[in-house]
Amino acid sequence: MSNGLADSEVKSIYQDQQGFLWFGTDESGVSRYDGVTFTTFTPQDGLAHRSIRAIFQDGAGYLWFGTSGGVSRYDGAEFITFTTAEGLANNSVRSIVQDGDGTLWFGTDGGVSRYDGQKFTTFTTAEGLGGNSVRSITQDGDGALWFGTSGGISRYDGGEFATFTTQDGLAHNSVNFAFQDDEGYLWFGTDGGVSRYDGQVFTTFTTGNGLAHHRVESIVQDDEGRLWFGTDGGGVSQYDGVTFTTFTTQDGLASDSVESILRDGEGHLWFGTDGGGVSQYDG
Repeated sequence: MSNGLADSEVKSIYQDQQGFLWFGTDESGVSRYDGVTFTTFTPQDGLAHRSIRAIFQDGAGYLWFGTSGGVSRYDGAEFITFTTAEGLANNSVRSIVQDGDGTLWFGTDGGVSRYDGQKFTTFTTAEGLGGNSVRSITQDGDGALWFGTSGGISRYDGGEFATFTTQDGLAHNSVNFAFQDDEGYLWFGTDGGVSRYDGQVFTTFTTGNGLAHHRVESIVQDDEGRLWFGTDGGGVSQYDGVTFTTFTTQDGLASDSVESILRDGEGHLWFGTDGGGVSQYDG
């Protein structure tokens, strides 16, 4: 890319504790942006694989990169990779989170693996997980973990899984993203719209309500409390609690397929797209 970004398909965006932005690309590794220049890391530098699906920094400052070839931990100098050989559920890692106890969770295409710093423990549909492809993980304000899977949304309270599907009011059983807003509502981006969960009832929003596209791949909340939904082909929809406003390439968005969204420390929004690179929105 002429401006230094490694690839025009950006599947993940993360801001680290130092303020650097990291852009995980589909085919060309991860690019770090310091506000001026991009520095790209690839398997030649020790990264597990060139396709980066998830980025996360733990409490100790280590950066973790979920790839199509395992998960790589970066200490600022070198990469160490963990794969199925070390106990990871599957080498295709789609999501990473650290819970309140400091335990890391890796959502993969073969279940979810919990890592305590020593060993991996894997949970699959056999243990009650909704589906073995785990695309997104979030921890709610009560400490429960929510897993967006290929078979619904699963809640884990530390003891057992409870799974919610279309039978419970979920928009679609293929869940791409899980997010909790500032008011405590949970939002699930699916292949059939976005569902809001208040702890009792699911409320679904679709293209009929003004959502740009039925497939929602990313969700973020801005400084003014508005929600943004990145869709697969319809652009990005902003929701103020009443109405949806959609932005597309006609408004300057790099591509209408938005795979990742980040709100940075200054409140700017960054949209990682499929084929257009990254767009920044200052509101």
